[in-house]
Amino acid sequence: MLIVSNSGSKLAEMKLNLTKHFKVKDLGEVKFLLGIEVIHDRKSGSIDLSQQAYINQLLKRFNLQDANPVTTPLSSGTHLTQDDCPVTDEEKKDMENIPYASLIGALMYAAIGTRPNIAFAVGALSRFLGNPGRRHWNEAKRVLSYLKGTSSYAIRYYTNKSKIGEVFGYSRGVGMRPTNGSIEGFCDSDWAGCVDTRRSTSGFVWMMGGGAICWRSKLQTIVALSSTEAEYVGATLAVQEVIWLRDLLCELGIAGTAPSLLNMDNRGAVCLTHGAGDSNQTKHIDIRYHFIQSHVECKRIEV
Repeated sequence: MLIVSNSGSKLAEMKLNLTKHFKVKDLGEVKFLLGIEVIHDRKSGSIDLSQQAYINQLLKRFNLQDANPVTTPLSSGTHLTQDDCPVTDEEKKDMENIPYASLIGALMYAAIGTRPNIAFAVGALSRFLGNPGRRHWNEAKRVLSYLKGTSSYAIRYYTNKSKIGEVFGYSRGVGMRPTNGSIEGFCDSDWAGCVDTRRSTSGFVWMMGGGAICWRSKLQTIVALSSTEAEYVGATLAVQEVIWLRDLLCELGIAGTAPSLLNMDNRGAVCLTHGAGDSNQTKHIDIRYHFIQSHVECKRIEV
């Protein structure tokens, strides 16, 4: 287990109480936790989270140590589809001994741990776990090849507010200034990106202390009729997450009162979050996606 405290005496008291009930071994300051390396730099006031060792293990496990690194998780212009799934008995037999599910599961742990940049690729590839084809397998190996070339990447968090400003590029003087207790998010959607269902994929990331703390890539449950609708539904998913995050930070006593800033790149969707827009074009949208408007109105969220 990991114990976090801002009080040395309380930390010692907690450890003492644990030893009264359990047989424990104190490993000191955390360096590795569940395959994630924690790197402290007290001089710069930063902490890095890295899965480099885990990625190297995966390369050995799937015999890709000699693979050439690539610059993107998926091939350019790739549209994964059910048409690439095996149909004939011969094609299915060819995939029988391919550890596709094992590789996707291993990649998923990296995607939810410290690598949000492969979340979309892993999510797309996981849709074919029931009947993967050779093309799906090749793309899954490509994701691992991408991780090989970027294995040193880490998520870095700062305690220094000026450092956070540098990370977010706030020399422009635009938008809210993130502080230790505030969160800023980014969301996007690809309209009708799934070739098989014409559903869109939502993606978001919430940042705090200069680094990503929460992210997700998820296929939407509806078929959006416009890019504005797809972006609006994606923004709703992001806001659902940040409401929970704000409550968690409030319990920890580090939440600010400023609204959490959500960045989007669709003007129509931004207008919808403020209750504006053509009602004839939006009256079919499920009411659950309109809850974002109430949070904007009460200034929990700024879009």
